Amino acid sequence: MRPSLFRILVLFSVWFSLTLANGLPARAEITYKFGVVPQFEPRKLAAIWLPVLDELSKRTGFHFTMVGSSEIPHFETAYLEGEYDFAYVNPRHAIQGAENFGSIPLVRDGSRTLAGILVVKKDGPVQNIKALDGQVVAFPAPNALAASLVIRAELMRLHGIVVKPLYVYTHSSAYLNVVLGRTIAGGGVLTTFEKQKPGIQNQLRIIYTTKAMPPHPITAHPRVPLAHIKMVTEAILDMSKDATMAKLLEGIPLRQPVPAFLSEYNMIKGWELDKL
Repeated sequence: MRPSLFRILVLFSVWFSLTLANGLPARAEITYKFGVVPQFEPRKLAAIWLPVLDELSKRTGFHFTMVGSSEIPHFETAYLEGEYDFAYVNPRHAIQGAENFGSIPLVRDGSRTLAGILVVKKDGPVQNIKALDGQVVAFPAPNALAASLVIRAELMRLHGIVVKPLYVYTHSSAYLNVVLGRTIAGGGVLTTFEKQKPGIQNQLRIIYTTKAMPPHPITAHPRVPLAHIKMVTEAILDMSKDATMAKLLEGIPLRQPVPAFLSEYNMIKGWELDKL
């Protein structure tokens, strides 16, 4: 065997061994399903998440497929049946996922809390929530946590107000129904309200805000190896240190990613939301 060929084979063998040790080929062949709760319509959701998942792929070596849902109930069913490897979920889903199949919270936004809001037409006659009693109010979905469940619970238990829910699938649709005069009010959360186009947002005003809780976490299914979960978590936390990547995360919103823990969401269990 010629020396030059021998050296080439040795170098190739060393490269191949190091590559296997780093797990790069194995990682490149792994595809994880990433579910996202549909707070916005599909195109906007994709515009927010696809660049983030692309960057996450570059940093971890895994491939992430975003699994979209047009309606929150469809997403909720798929999540609780364990269809997603990773998912961005509301706090109640995080609790339910942990109880159903052991889902693991990874990161959340540390710069804000989550609270439900009720909006009405800015130039409309409604001045306080008493006017909503017995009226039709738009909500994204029956089990949208802050944007529906908590609002309805507080209206009924704290104020004796019972509304007639109209479920319209997304936060954006709830706001639009109010603008179009189809309902007297609509439920949502501040972050989705602030992301509405000026033509929508400027026609609405907030008349009620619920109690606050920690915001949506990104969770992992326990079937994902712990080493991979750690890599994904660290990659998301590191992304916020880069100005360009931080801008992408802000769209989620995940302005200040911090580790998330299931214990942070246990407060929800005492709110008796299942009765609704």
